[in-house]
Amino acid sequence: MNYLLWINIYLIVFYTFYWIFLRNTTFFQLRRFYLLTATLCSFILPSITFDRSFVEPMQETGGTVMLAAATIGQQMNLAVETTQQNRSASDVLAVLYLVGLLGSLTWLTARSIITRNAIRKNDKQSAFSFFNRIVVDPKIEGYDQILAHERVHANELHSIDVLLFEMIKIVNWFNPISYLMTRSAKLNHEYIADQKSVSTSSEDRIAYAHLLLSKALATDLPTLTNNFFNKSILKPRIAMLFKDRSKKTTLTSFGLLLPALALIVACQSSSNDDSAQEDTATNTTIDLSQDSNSSDESSTALANSDEETDTVMDDRELLFTETEIPPSFKGGMEAFYQYVADNYDYPAAAVEKGVKGRMILQFVVEKDGSLTNIEVLRDLKHGTGEEAIRMLKNSPKWEPAIQNGRKVRIQFTLPIQLNLAAGAESADEKAMNNG
Repeated sequence: MNYLLWINIYLIVFYTFYWIFLRNTTFFQLRRFYLLTATLCSFILPSITFDRSFVEPMQETGGTVMLAAATIGQQMNLAVETTQQNRSASDVLAVLYLVGLLGSLTWLTARSIITRNAIRKNDKQSAFSFFNRIVVDPKIEGYDQILAHERVHANELHSIDVLLFEMIKIVNWFNPISYLMTRSAKLNHEYIADQKSVSTSSEDRIAYAHLLLSKALATDLPTLTNNFFNKSILKPRIAMLFKDRSKKTTLTSFGLLLPALALIVACQSSSNDDSAQEDTATNTTIDLSQDSNSSDESSTALANSDEETDTVMDDRELLFTETEIPPSFKGGMEAFYQYVADNYDYPAAAVEKGVKGRMILQFVVEKDGSLTNIEVLRDLKHGTGEEAIRMLKNSPKWEPAIQNGRKVRIQFTLPIQLNLAAGAESADEKAMNNG
């Protein structure tokens, strides 16, 4: 979804520039090139990332990664609840997007069928082209000019542009800019064909405008063709016929596009860095979950390279806070927080004293997935810290972090919020009751 978001941000920026600086110019070929290039760049630029690991491939941070607080007691585990809500919202958005995608694809299919039927029927007074297929009624008024116009569309392969923008509309069906870009591209095609099929004399322009107006009341079909009598764009076509050629100084406006793009790329890079930090849970609720199958495959594929690399560089003491592939608990971080909630037993002394508050623990996920160096940085006493250490020592193994093709160690800091529920039982009382 993040990639899709940046695609649409770039589309908005590129089209805003087009609307302000190029829409009313007579540089029609340049406008066509710009719209096509801007569309392609909108899909390419979001995929470009600036990975700092290429610059500092094995940098020791010496820091720690702060996890979201796990909550024990009468409240639900905050991290689990937050993750569930985020996933639920993401699932809803994904379903809505797929429904819109399917609807747009269905509509494109229907229009393709209408286009095919229109080509086969070859109705009277029809005038359109689709790729190299030109359909013009020989008895239509202005046959020669219309035929010349449609030949321009066919020779310059305008139908390829049309299909490209239709595909963009499918992917970004929710963004009005996609529809505006498609309309602008089609209108620009007509400008190009008009310019090449009409002389510069005023008389020819006036006669051509009358020809366009003669079919202003015709009914448009939702086809994919280049329709000569597309009444929705007749007015701007006629206006452009009588517009003076634009001055080349207008092109200096492209200088304004570069800093705007630089700003967007910088924001995207910053967003990627923030996302990477979120993926490692720096001061936020995180989800380090990886698909268990892909994690197993990654570990298996990297096993040999890990053994070879260890002989070259001893990194047993290095600790990382950011890695290419973060460590993962089986089932994801939601499962880890659930493990903490289910396996932490309130000590009897803490229950008797009504101990509440936040503990802070620190541990290292080793290269074999085990948890070591478990320490209590902030203790609430009365056995609460000891119980937390016991619980983490009994944790199932994690999938280790991967950096530059090998397993590495990473250190986490885990806050645990203890909320003693009314009538809560200690671990000893639970055992007695169960007995």
